[in-house]
Amino acid sequence: MYNSIKGDPKATASRIARECVKNKATYLRWNGGGDLFDESIDCLMEVARILPEMPIWVVTRIPAMAAKVPDAKNVFVHFSLDRHSMDRRDKALELRPLNKKFFFSYQGEKGETPSDDIWTKVSVVFWDCYKMKELPKWKKAGMETICPLNWRRFEGKDICGTCETCRRCFDNTASKHAHKVTGVQRA
Repeated sequence: MYNSIKGDPKATASRIARECVKNKATYLRWNGGGDLFDESIDCLMEVARILPEMPIWVVTRIPAMAAKVPDAKNVFVHFSLDRHSMDRRDKALELRPLNKKFFFSYQGEKGETPSDDIWTKVSVVFWDCYKMKELPKWKKAGMETICPLNWRRFEGKDICGTCETCRRCFDNTASKHAHKVTGVQRA
């Protein structure tokens, strides 16, 4: 994919869009592995143009690249953090992201319980392997940041299809939380 996108972002976007339609995808998660680079932004924005009703969920960890993703009705920028990269949050905000549907998540490490105030800094919280050992003692307002994958695992349920049914990372729920609690959004 990297070489294809580097070589011809628009042609690659057309192929990706055709595959989405062929497979009846209801959303596209961009960057299941790897991260953004200039041509990938061109490619994802072309996919967004071709498929304007399909949500595109862009996950990244690079502040400068995250800030470059243009605002489009169907593009949601999910900036992933962990305890070693919290300084990237401020860097990303200082760059004034172009996308108004920009939000942060926090990925816990093995054995880590995210801090009691993490919900004031991010919109989505993931425990390591989605396994909460106990319910956090957060304020009620912070409970909405816990990804349902965590809840399902906590309850001993299968997590398959959870993103498809939840959709908070690409239906404006997470980005609205960012605006309400952290003041991140400009929308």
